[in-house]
Amino acid sequence: MRREPASTRNANSRASTLPPKMSRYILDTSALHRLGLTLTVIVFLIEVVPLELQHRIVNDAPKHYFQLIVNLCVV
Repeated sequence: MRREPASTRNANSRASTLPPKMSRYILDTSALHRLGLTLTVIVFLIEVVPLELQHRIVNDAPKHYFQLIVNLCVV
């Protein structure tokens, strides 16, 4: 009885565990990483919103409320 080399046996056993569609295999192996990346992007966007709001308030306040700001500084 002829034996196959170990590398051939491992390749055959791995090939039998692969799903029939490559897209399903990619989804199965990277789903957790995609979830982590998505959560990271969402948290980043949530943290940017308050900074942008502060930026707009500081930049627009002197245009619309200059006299009020001057009065507050004098007081």
